[in-house]
Amino acid sequence: MQNTRPWNHDSQLHTALIIAWDGSQQTLRDAVQRLPYAPSQREVALDCSEVDTLRTEQLGALIQFRRGLQERNYHLRLCELRPTALEVLHLTRLDRMLDISALETEPR
Repeated sequence: MQNTRPWNHDSQLHTALIIAWDGSQQTLRDAVQRLPYAPSQREVALDCSEVDTLRTEQLGALIQFRRGLQERNYHLRLCELRPTALEVLHLTRLDRMLDISALETEPR
């Protein structure tokens, strides 16, 4: 599921393409294939609220998803991570590579 809505990050209002992720690799592959190449960098917020934890296959899919977005000039933000998924990212040190933030629809 994809939609576009404003969200607040670092006190600046952005418009991001929001993709709801259920943990499936196919969802990420399909999302990248549908995105056009952007003339200037755009935001993609991946709503991870339905993902309980991250397994090796999902971590690999996230890395590939990020690369595909970068090739099309998009910036990825992971949003609404559950504590167990966030802990996996921290243990694997992927939290240093991936942008993680809250998904907020109301300005601060």
